[in-house]
Amino acid sequence: MVGVLERTIYTCALMVPGSGIQLIAGFLALKVASRWHSSSGPRSTVDSDNIWMIGTCLSVLFGVAGAWIALGHAPALANIRTISPVQ
Repeated sequence: MVGVLERTIYTCALMVPGSGIQLIAGFLALKVASRWHSSSGPRSTVDSDNIWMIGTCLSVLFGVAGAWIALGHAPALANIRTISPVQ
């Protein structure tokens, strides 16, 4: 559920003209700050950190792909604006 919400945030942020990258950067900064580890004390394993990074990267990629498709840049959607409803 969190991943779906995260991808929706990325997609919507990239569809906002001008400020999408700043919104994504701010959200990623909040995510990193919440998982920040100190050098002392118990720490999660490197494997869980790698899984977290891979999941975050996939969410960003899915958000970019979703915004690209939603904005009509996909080849199958490129001609949709020029098709008249009545022929």
